[in-house]
Amino acid sequence: DYIILSITKNTGKETKSIFLTVIAYRDGILASDSNICSGDTLVGTGKKILKTKEGYLVGAAGEFRNITAFLDWFEDHDTSGVPVTELKLTDNFSGLIIEPNGQVFFMDDSKVLLEIKDKFYAIGSGDNIALGAMEAGATAIDAVKAASKRIISCGGRVQKVRLD
Repeated sequence: DYIILSITKNTGKETKSIFLTVIAYRDGILASDSNICSGDTLVGTGKKILKTKEGYLVGAAGEFRNITAFLDWFEDHDTSGVPVTELKLTDNFSGLIIEPNGQVFFMDDSKVLLEIKDKFYAIGSGDNIALGAMEAGATAIDAVKAASKRIISCGGRVQKVRLD
């Protein structure tokens, strides 16, 4: 079920990771695209978001090992146990955590949780288009569709999970 959500591109002196996804949250709905790309090549589809048994919504973009660690932590652990900030994450990761009460947090590879005070948020390569769409009133699902239409690495079936 886990996928590579970024690729590494050698740009000469530095290595740059490209986040190949869009994940958007608004009004209790977390939505994502489902395409998996390697460079300019579509290689399949996969899961990028989930709802935990405790009612958390989580989604992630970045390198495969980080996505696996992040989603596995939420699927396999009681969220009142080891803090998610204790995960061993490398560079090139961003995640969204929506608590059952609707409180939204962003976490990147620095492993610092930042509370998002806005009514909506997005991550991944399509985040700017998704944020713009939601600023204009779009739902999280429609924001993912808008980003998927314009960002070549985003697309496929829209996946969604909802707070109870």
